[in-house]
Amino acid sequence: MSIHINIDPLLDFQQPVLAELLGIWRGQANADVMPRWSVFDPVRIPPRILPHLYLIDGLDEKEPRPRWRLLGTHTTDTLGRDNTGKYFDEIYSAEDARDMSVPVLWVMEKRVPARITGRTRYADMDWLPFESIYLPYSGNSENVKRILGGVVYEFDSTK
Repeated sequence: MSIHINIDPLLDFQQPVLAELLGIWRGQANADVMPRWSVFDPVRIPPRILPHLYLIDGLDEKEPRPRWRLLGTHTTDTLGRDNTGKYFDEIYSAEDARDMSVPVLWVMEKRVPARITGRTRYADMDWLPFESIYLPYSGNSENVKRILGGVVYEFDSTK
């Protein structure tokens, strides 16, 4: 796997499902404070968004070890595999795990959402553009416990 990632703190989304997910998160947040995970209710997520969701945990340790707790069907179908329940360092090379952790660590430090864009390549697939969102949620402290995300892989219809 290879990946090129850009972090956009301005949240200038091109994909409507990601902008809508940001609106849901903002409705859960209290002023400028990220919401607690306990307020998240998957029943309130519109069904058209659900396939695009993913959840990253393993962040509440002294040294975070990101794990794909959940990967939606848009991701698993697009990439042809399901890494749900696996830690980044179990499925990616050391370099790729480090690259994949950059936006996670950025969101953990800033405690604000981020728009992530880039291109990824898996196995026999060509470079695939994507746009995603990372939304921080706290646990019982002010630290990020989980990151709820959404992703849209963009396909070139001319190929």
